[in-house]
Amino acid sequence: MLTDVIDEYGVYSNRNLKEFIYGLESRFAVTDEVEFFSRLVNFSENRDVPYHGWFKYREGFSHTLIRELLIRCGIAEGEYVLDPFCGSGTTVVEAALNGYSGIGIDINPVSAFLSGVKCRSYTDEEVARLRRMLPELVECMRRTEPEQAYLEKYQEVRKFFNEHNFRRLLSVRQVLDGQKERLGTKLYEFFFCAYICMIEAVSDRKRDGNGLKRSAAETGEVETYYLLKAGEMLSDIERHRISPELVSILDCGDAKKLRETVERHAAQIGRTPGAIMYSPPYANSFDYFESYKMEVILADYAADMKGIGIYRQQAVESFVGRCDERSAVRDFVAWMADEIEGAIPEKESRTGKRDGRTRKVPKMLKGYFADMEKVIEESGAVLPPGKKCYIVVDQSAYLGRIVPTDLFLAAIAEHYGFAVSEIIVCRIAKTSGQQIRRYPYLKDSLRESIVVLEKI
Repeated sequence: MLTDVIDEYGVYSNRNLKEFIYGLESRFAVTDEVEFFSRLVNFSENRDVPYHGWFKYREGFSHTLIRELLIRCGIAEGEYVLDPFCGSGTTVVEAALNGYSGIGIDINPVSAFLSGVKCRSYTDEEVARLRRMLPELVECMRRTEPEQAYLEKYQEVRKFFNEHNFRRLLSVRQVLDGQKERLGTKLYEFFFCAYICMIEAVSDRKRDGNGLKRSAAETGEVETYYLLKAGEMLSDIERHRISPELVSILDCGDAKKLRETVERHAAQIGRTPGAIMYSPPYANSFDYFESYKMEVILADYAADMKGIGIYRQQAVESFVGRCDERSAVRDFVAWMADEIEGAIPEKESRTGKRDGRTRKVPKMLKGYFADMEKVIEESGAVLPPGKKCYIVVDQSAYLGRIVPTDLFLAAIAEHYGFAVSEIIVCRIAKTSGQQIRRYPYLKDSLRESIVVLEKI
């Protein structure tokens, strides 16, 4: 329990904050299901699973977690699953594979596009045509050299590839673009999806930490990799058909405007929300767009990092590089921010260095909880009474101060027509080795949880 850690190690100096957290932890039902859920909140479980393994999405959770939540929430006929942070589409795709319609929303256009392709139903004729076209396209890719216009257009990301792979990757893209009219939109987007899904693998980078790190991995021939990736995807849609009777809508949009998005698609979905399931960005100072900038630019959703910044500004604030000033936040959020701000001078005195990054954390936390409050408010506005909302989130820590994200979000939800059914502890969350060395109690104190809410 967090209260035990607070008592033993004196985590907070602010008495009001301490008493508030004590009150939340004693009032909410915090249940330990680590043994059952520990593997289910990790995307690694999706790597070799149909549809879910197409794209390596580091921040995702396991499809089996969604399957379990679908069982627990009991979605009825005429209802759908809603995910305001769909990521690689785990929630909506798994819902479709289990016979449920869904709406998925993500501010990252790559996420929305990939998720949409995964959720499509294909006729036997379309599958057969995809199978016939794949080797023909790959052979054409091998014979093609990229035009200068392509090489110039994607200069922003050229540095992330060796020159040979960069040129071959653009040859893949050029051939697909040249066949777009012949293929038609649906089949073109299938093959384009395979192109996006291979980008990281043929680069000399990998997603690691807060962005992209250099990787020495050998990829082999780009065209062969594309053939294997598209072939894997094609096998999935052949063996695991999604019913054409289902409606899966994927929207590149802002979770803070959930009500507007749901209303816009109400007629098309033709159902009511039966459950909301999502994992929002964590309050961990990660720049989620930094990790996926290659795909965003190479898929033409942005020309450069300035263009990516437009999406970042609409996202939930969780990155210290974007810290908007918030004039009004909940008292407990302000106490938390002040707690961390008050610890900064000691660190700077100890290290003899100004910590510009940590100085931004208090403002980032205010922005994060203000944005998440808006998402929760919007969720309460669209979810019918008696239906459940599941939020998968972890706790973070700065300068040894634990940010109890699950408790704070649960407390906020009570203001918007939700009852807190329980907080399920799924696994022990991680923090940096540097923090653990300085504050050893953090090693086993942080948790990843599912906040279970019921609309009153």
